Amino acid sequence: MLGVVNVVHAFLPLIRKGAIKKVLNLGTGHADMDGTINRLELAGAGPYSVTKAAATIVIAKYNAAHKHEGILFITISPGFVSTERNIEGMLNRCPSLCWGSARLLIK
Repeated sequence: MLGVVNVVHAFLPLIRKGAIKKVLNLGTGHADMDGTINRLELAGAGPYSVTKAAATIVIAKYNAAHKHEGILFITISPGFVSTERNIEGMLNRCPSLCWGSARLLIK
């Protein structure tokens, strides 16, 4: 999470001078309480999830602080990433909810 802060501080002068004033942070579903964690009851990846959630809040705070300068700070999540481990875990964790998505990824 401190890496996000360090990168933003290092590049903020260039972002201010640039034509495209946008900063994009890559988030994760593991930091989405209602959309992923509670719905799918994901208990694992605690340190990863906490760090990503903190980075998301930091980006939101930067957005609030620099909005008046026309700089957009935003976090996006890529969604499900098709790996063998993710597909296996998804099928074991939520077969009725996720089977259609996993079946498409297996093909």
